[in-house]
Parts: sequence; structure tokens; C-alpha cells
Amino acid sequence: MCHENLGQVDKLTTIAPGSNSHPIKILKNTYKKKCNVYIDVVEKTPGLTPLDRKKLEALIIIEQHHSEVIEKFAQTKNMRRSHFNW
Repeated sequence: MCHENLGQVDKLTTIAPGSNSHPIKILKNTYKKKCNVYIDVVEKTPGLTPLDRKKLEALIIIEQHHSEVIEKFAQTKNMRRSHFNW
């Protein structure tokens, strides 16, 4: 399973012909959008149960972490499966 997930990292480094956006930027924006949706739900939904609020807070933390990891990949140029020290 780990190798399958790392294989996805290799796919993300390839820019499709004719595309103006880098896949890493697209992925980072996707995580940010998901995080913003969860924040909106927490802020704008009256009557959330404490348990539902905690679940959403956990999802926000997870998505923010994903976004930060992707940003770190982009900054350090660690874009291939072989670049990871396991």
C-alpha cells in the first residue's frame, strides 16, 4: 500500500502536455478548498453537536497538514518516490 501511495507522488510531478498548471499546485489548492469548506460548515451551521464539531475540527487539521506537506514537497523539490528516507 505504501508503494502504491508513493507511486502517486511520481504521477504528480508530470505536467500534462498543454497544461499551464503544475499538478502540485492543483493538489495544494484542492486541500485548501476542502479545508475552507469544513471551516464554513463549522462557522455557519447552528446546532452542531460537540461530537460533530470535533469531527470537523479533525478534518480541518488533516487537510491543513496535507496542504503543508505538499507545500514542503514543492519547496524542497522532493518529488520522486526515491527521495524519501523511510
